[in-house]
Amino acid sequence: TSFLNSAPELLEVLCRKIIERRWFPKAARAGFQTERPDSNFFLEQWIPYDLTNMAQDDGSELEEFTDFRKGRSGNWRKAPADWSVYHPSHDDYQTPGACRRWIGRALNPLNRVGTLTEREVEKAFRRADTGLPTLLGVSGHDFRELGREVEYVRTLLQAVAPRYPRVRFRYAEEVEAFRRVTKAPRRLPPFELAVTLNRAPRADVPHLTIRAKRGRVFGPQPFLAIETRSGRFIHDNLDFGSTTGVWHYAFHSDTLPLSDVRRIGVAANDPYGQTFVTVLPVWMR
Repeated sequence: TSFLNSAPELLEVLCRKIIERRWFPKAARAGFQTERPDSNFFLEQWIPYDLTNMAQDDGSELEEFTDFRKGRSGNWRKAPADWSVYHPSHDDYQTPGACRRWIGRALNPLNRVGTLTEREVEKAFRRADTGLPTLLGVSGHDFRELGREVEYVRTLLQAVAPRYPRVRFRYAEEVEAFRRVTKAPRRLPPFELAVTLNRAPRADVPHLTIRAKRGRVFGPQPFLAIETRSGRFIHDNLDFGSTTGVWHYAFHSDTLPLSDVRRIGVAANDPYGQTFVTVLPVWMR
């Protein structure tokens, strides 16, 4: 329920993913479908797609379970339950607003809460039949027998699809599905950052400069990851440049000296979920 309380581990894991595996997430789904203001703000900085909404037409079923009662987990009572996607509000992730990322809805087959039913599948087909692109999200847990759940979903589709002959559907992973329903360009624009490390500038300290070379960054800044020579993994904020799409980071007594740095990683997504990751080795005598 708290990203802030998990911040050291969460940020270290992301730093390691970038530096050790050249990987950065472009989509998310919250554990136990639980978001809070801090995780709303966190995702809003870097992740364009969020498939966590599990709103129900009648959320009263959640009150039957202690772990979901009064919004303790999976609190999407105010969110759209019509299979639409939306930009969340800054103050309440459940309500449409002016944030950047897209939130979609996913339900759980053969589950005690947020259950995917034939009625819900029909609701999605009925919406699509009106000409609205519709994302019907399905989620599960990897400790369960997913094959059984997949077959159950197929039986629902086989029951409902013939009733809506005008509706075409396709299976897709999360990013492709979001791109299609939000009408992203079929030919996505290029996305690339230029990352330069100035190790020994005149009249300045060593610093990193990041520019949006092609395309634009989703959120206010790329993600900066630093591996120290002692094996620590550190995330820090960047400094805004004087023009849009430019960021800096200085290595000095208020941050850490470049001589203590082994590798620097920079990662970002664009608004369409295209990911850029680069890792710079630092060789200092």
